[in-house]
Amino acid sequence: MLPLFQLDCKCLVKTIYELYLLKFHPTQIKCPGGDSHQYVLNGTYNRYLILLVMDNLVYIEFTVQRVYCKTCGTSHALLPDTIIPYFTYSYSVVLFALAMIYVEHREIQEVCEYFDHKIPRQLIKQWCKRFDRQYILMAIVQRVREKTKAGVITNLISSSTRMQLQRFHEEHQHCFLHIPITSKIINSS
Repeated sequence: MLPLFQLDCKCLVKTIYELYLLKFHPTQIKCPGGDSHQYVLNGTYNRYLILLVMDNLVYIEFTVQRVYCKTCGTSHALLPDTIIPYFTYSYSVVLFALAMIYVEHREIQEVCEYFDHKIPRQLIKQWCKRFDRQYILMAIVQRVREKTKAGVITNLISSSTRMQLQRFHEEHQHCFLHIPITSKIINSS
């Protein structure tokens, strides 16, 4: 087989983001600080990102557009959903590493070796801790909702003890990647 073209993933990601910015209309997105849609362009900055492309880590640099909300007076970056704010590694890299640990039951050292030690062990440990905290919080909120819907609220205060959280975590460990991690569940009360 003769390759007709070589896929340049760095250019592809930049191109997709640039196309998004060309079609972006400030009225499409609500401001997190209020219900406003009144944005003006407010400069750019360079962002570095590490993506997972065909089992390889790809390092790219692209320009991020910032917008200013006239109503609340804050500035926001327009980031695609594949980027985790303040993270160098993309969402796909983090999810892939977590899936290797929680689904395939691999050790952190094995994950490091898989990526040729390009991701530090300590960073993967931090991802796991953050995921565990998020999972436990989501599971507690879900459980409280279920009990509230059934009209049976019993011992919610005592269920927040450390031992019971650990037991709950162990009982539901097999469900890790089945619970959607969204801010809507945490923010709605």
